Amino acid sequence: TPVPLFYWKGQYSLAATTGTDPTFTRATAATFEDFEGLIKTVESQEPRFQGARRVENGLTGAAAYLTNWTKSTTTVTDVTGSIDPPTTLSASTPVYQLDYDANGSIAYTAGGGENIGGGIVRASVWLRTATGTATIEVAEVLGNRYDADVAVTTTWQRFSPDVSSAITASVGMSLKNRDPAGALTIYACAPQVEDVTGQTNQNPSEYVSTGV
Repeated sequence: TPVPLFYWKGQYSLAATTGTDPTFTRATAATFEDFEGLIKTVESQEPRFQGARRVENGLTGAAAYLTNWTKSTTTVTDVTGSIDPPTTLSASTPVYQLDYDANGSIAYTAGGGENIGGGIVRASVWLRTATGTATIEVAEVLGNRYDADVAVTTTWQRFSPDVSSAITASVGMSLKNRDPAGALTIYACAPQVEDVTGQTNQNPSEYVSTGV
């Protein structure tokens, strides 16, 4: 069978399986019909894929990585390369160590562009402990909180609080130590807050790096 010089599936990416990646430019925002028939808006320079599920991480830029979060009696250390991320994620996904004191917490409030004004969001984050088990409160909207206490073990798990209702507060995320024993060490990676307004399927989508 002849080997093609160029092969492009074009299902969700412009990357070519064989040959050179095609180029794409568009200076303005645009709309497309997603996997549920909803009309969604994409940003400038973003290609559209009919029938796809669009995912954008609302924790934009470097703020999606835990070093930029506000800390309260908690120390954050980059352990990428020494602690493996979940096997379902890229091996290069940043991993951070959170050393909590009693009632310690970290939090990030997204900028004004992430206040989606009456829409609803779904947050998710991967967590595991260094040893034993722990209780962590995961909140997905700061100020008008939607949170849940989750049981974290030494195995990576993806935690996602219940989907928010219509929100007016800023989109964000906080991770708080709820373990009465006090000092605690956990690992965290791949925090994400996504807009699921109007979707029937509001389960968390695959993790999307904020660098793409």
